[in-house]
Amino acid sequence: MNDEQSSGRDDIPADEVNAIFRRLRQLKASFGRKPNMDTVGVTLIRACIKEGFDRSHRIIGALAKLELNRTHVGQLLRRHDEDGAGPPLWRLEADGRYLLLDRV
Repeated sequence: MNDEQSSGRDDIPADEVNAIFRRLRQLKASFGRKPNMDTVGVTLIRACIKEGFDRSHRIIGALAKLELNRTHVGQLLRRHDEDGAGPPLWRLEADGRYLLLDRV
């Protein structure tokens, strides 16, 4: 099992986890050489949640593999949660999964 495979939920097959990472890398690359890292982080977090990486440790782990700072990703998760200081983009469900809000 490679590093990418260990970042997915248990119910996502390894080949799909690898495909998800390809899509995440492609999305990150679309921002160019010197992007705003808040924008990149929020966009990649949203993509992770849509792809099924919907728990904080999965999101943070996946984005760390894409060379985003773990602390920054955690801060973005908290900041844009319904109870956070920033515009709410997702909410943390009682079961520990993040769910995107329909507003964006």
